[in-house]
Amino acid sequence: MTFLLTNALDQPLGISLLLSVLIGGIVLIVRFLIMFEHRLTVVESRQLESLREINILVDRKFSEINKATELFHLIESSAVQHDVLAQLVRHSTGILPTSPPIIHSLAESRLRELAEFMAELSEGGDATYYGEDRDWLLGLARHTTTSLDAISTDGVDRGFWQSDIGRHYLEYQRQAVERGVRIRRIFLLPRPEMAGQQEFADACRYQGKMGIDVRVLDHDAIPHAMRTSIVDFIIFDGAVGYETMSASITEPDARPVLAQTRLIMRERRVQELTHIFDHLWRISRPLEAAATPSPASPPAAGDREPG
Repeated sequence: MTFLLTNALDQPLGISLLLSVLIGGIVLIVRFLIMFEHRLTVVESRQLESLREINILVDRKFSEINKATELFHLIESSAVQHDVLAQLVRHSTGILPTSPPIIHSLAESRLRELAEFMAELSEGGDATYYGEDRDWLLGLARHTTTSLDAISTDGVDRGFWQSDIGRHYLEYQRQAVERGVRIRRIFLLPRPEMAGQQEFADACRYQGKMGIDVRVLDHDAIPHAMRTSIVDFIIFDGAVGYETMSASITEPDARPVLAQTRLIMRERRVQELTHIFDHLWRISRPLEAAATPSPASPPAAGDREPG
């Protein structure tokens, strides 16, 4: 086409060929430059997109590293033993994706409960368990270091000492006494004649032999202003309160079902419980004042030493 255009100018054949080659070359170069610029724009766009993705990935990884570093710093500064936290993480990662889904759900549920419980402990508030707790009571009894003050009511303790948890609880108290822990217990009697019952007297004597300072207190001797505020509670090391509340029962001799258990870490409430216990301790009677069973009478089955 360029030859036809140059030939139309009535130029010599050599000049027409030269001009056609020159014009064609210029067209090719211009077309090449246009295509090159287009491709360069596409490459630059893809490079920018790749750079953005790399920046996002790097920022995400740095954020994860920062979180990991923060968690590591928190673990290092925690009062909880580092190896315990490390074991929790290590064993959690041991649950494989190939494990049954129910295992995943169970593990996540328990970890979530543990996280909520640790949050309640760190915030210094109250933790509530709806029903009869076992782990808190035995764990606190096992690790108490200075003192254990307990109010035992007939409504909650009826049949408790014969149960498996009651036996373990007494065993941990025996071990605590050997460690030098002072343990005081007040049995609140709904009826004065209970002090003369064989089973109750044997339970008091058994705990007294373990080194527990046991006293009894008639319900009628409790000041009227305090009667509504007294529940079955324990104070561990003067710092943690443990309260249990029983549900209503229909059978008189049945052991009550615990409606809820509360772990109390609020300093004000713990002080209130301490004040209540100290007042009741002053007006309670020593173990010797209760009816003493006959030496020939064997202890009640629920009060024999485990094993």
